[in-house]
Amino acid sequence: MLDRVTGQLISAASYVAVNWAKGIDVQSGRPIENPDARIDKTGKPFVVVPGPGGAHSWQPTAYDPKTGLVYIPAQEAGFPYIPEANWKPTAQGFNTGIDFAAAAMPPIPRSARGAMAATKGALIGWDPVAQQERWRVAFKGPWNGGVLATRGGLVFQGNAARSLWPYDAVSGAKLWSRSVQTGITAAPVTYSIKGEQYVAVLAGWGGVWALAPGILSEVAGPVRNVSRLLVFRLGARAQLPPESPVPLPPLDPPATTGTPEQIAEGARQYGRFCGGCHGDAAYAARCCRTCAAAH
Repeated sequence: MLDRVTGQLISAASYVAVNWAKGIDVQSGRPIENPDARIDKTGKPFVVVPGPGGAHSWQPTAYDPKTGLVYIPAQEAGFPYIPEANWKPTAQGFNTGIDFAAAAMPPIPRSARGAMAATKGALIGWDPVAQQERWRVAFKGPWNGGVLATRGGLVFQGNAARSLWPYDAVSGAKLWSRSVQTGITAAPVTYSIKGEQYVAVLAGWGGVWALAPGILSEVAGPVRNVSRLLVFRLGARAQLPPESPVPLPPLDPPATTGTPEQIAEGARQYGRFCGGCHGDAAYAARCCRTCAAAH
């Protein structure tokens, strides 16, 4: 929390688990780093929490001056930072010194289940003065939508579970839900026409979480992208059209012909130059595969 006039740091408390820093130095504003997180100095892997997606990304937060609470679309997803041996910078790709091939999800069901169980999302009602969580709504996965707080004591948020939910701004109780057939990452807006209030939201599933994390993209369940502008009001009766089936193409890879050395080098190059857009371990999220099937 910063002073809005001077920019001076007033306080800084963690609203999710953090292991790369032990806190924030209020005098300097700098994090008090955990030395184990400096993989460039230790040469050892370190699973950083939160990972590169952050505890909160671009999805907007909201504030209610009546409750004094900030409503945060939070996420808890770690990432294994593994230094790459004999790393050298290149003209293309991520020049981070990280071995993305080693950090990829191994094809081991137990590892996948453990990583998915540790990857979560939440909507947090946070008291910035007391630096305490007042309430929390838990989600199966991260990358849920931005937040809208209204003067009527409501907090609206869409989510990766294909729903739009309003909550009580004081208690966080869910008041109603509506399936929208796709994920929502945008924040709703509200407006009034001739005294009648509307809530509108851009529905659609995308962004880096739908691309890069591979199988973790589906931790909240497979999410299909259906891009729409949805508008709600009290007493409305319109219904969404039925979902049309989109068959997924079967996975039918060719027989392995490369040597173990060639395969390892291919994995290294894919991890460094391709995985950021095409998915960890070449696993594209469901929205990417449904688009490929539709085209």
